[in-house]
Amino acid sequence: MKRILLILKRDFRRRLRAPAGIIILTLIPLIMTAVFGVVFSPGKQESQLTIRVLVVDKDRNFGARMLMQAFQQERFADMFRTESVTEKQGRREIAAGKASALLVIPEKFTENIFLSRPSQLEVVKNPSEQFLPGVVEEFTRTVAVLTAAAQAVFREELAVMRPLWDRPFDEIESAEFTRLLDSLRPKIKRLNQVLDPPLVGLESQEKSEEKPTRDEPVFNTAAIFAMILPGMAILFMMFIVEIFMREILAEKEDGTLRRMLFSPIPPIQYITAKITSAWLMGLVILILMALMGQIVFAIRWGNFLHLMALGGATLAALCGLFALLNSLFRNRNQAGVITAPVILVLAALGGSMIPADQLPQGFQAFSRFTPNYWFIEGTNLIRKGEFPLTATLVLLAVGLVLTAASLPLLVRRINP
Repeated sequence: MKRILLILKRDFRRRLRAPAGIIILTLIPLIMTAVFGVVFSPGKQESQLTIRVLVVDKDRNFGARMLMQAFQQERFADMFRTESVTEKQGRREIAAGKASALLVIPEKFTENIFLSRPSQLEVVKNPSEQFLPGVVEEFTRTVAVLTAAAQAVFREELAVMRPLWDRPFDEIESAEFTRLLDSLRPKIKRLNQVLDPPLVGLESQEKSEEKPTRDEPVFNTAAIFAMILPGMAILFMMFIVEIFMREILAEKEDGTLRRMLFSPIPPIQYITAKITSAWLMGLVILILMALMGQIVFAIRWGNFLHLMALGGATLAALCGLFALLNSLFRNRNQAGVITAPVILVLAALGGSMIPADQLPQGFQAFSRFTPNYWFIEGTNLIRKGEFPLTATLVLLAVGLVLTAASLPLLVRRINP
């Protein structure tokens, strides 16, 4: 134990003498959090959001025009900007990222409505945008559901209306219109009892300047910072821990390890000391990041002890992961080349770059195999006042298993 403490003391002194690299890696996630937080934070005035939607109208009839009118109703007219294009032009512009979505209205759309036949609308989403295409998709789906409901309610009347629609207006007798209106009146009366006034209402009001209560959800700049910083923090913690673990290979190359092993220090104690050193330094840096997040960004982390427990388990998983990876490399250059892409892949899948629930469905299954996912989910629970037991246990178990697997491999790697 005394030898391990001596190695820890030596590592801490050496890092304090040249702290520039660690300070930079500590400040970068805070700077990136500030940048992203400012970009995505709500301003004092409402911002105008316009979603460009390209429309391919293959029907060119009443149903298509009614569908397009849905995008122009009241508040939606300010949100959506629809443009009619050919299908070739629309798909070309979507591929170039010049619009959020392409809506394709199929042929015989109106006829299918009259005859109560199924019809398929197509929404092509811009893959380079994350949220806006989803808004178009959900809005179109809602309109389709309402259209299907109206189609089911007025099925018989639509079937009667279909022959009238194909005839010239001056050939339709007024008696036919009268019979149609008489058949519609009872259903419209029954629907009016539900729609006016609606059985379910919505009351909205402007927020006052009063401070929110403790249980009231708040969406402000501090909340955005709290969403971004955990992902940035663990991303750069991975780089920091990997640098510390790579020192084992570096000290072997420059002869430091050989000199240390000539003294009565068994290889297993040296490796244990290096892993412990990386864990402690990582925890100190994580505490600094959390404190800076609270002071600079006004982030309310919740129970700080819970955060430290989660952070300790996360660092255990990172130390075990990079100890195992470095045991497979022959030198530090090889380690640096390979571990950087590994870190970026884990960050991309785990939610450090894009929220895990916003990833394509096929990639979301891999998120749970990353430490990033569990750390970010754990911090979300802590901010809600809960202890992330599952995340902490998963990360701790992964750390213990990977560390146990890496010890014999590292001993073999550093032995002369």
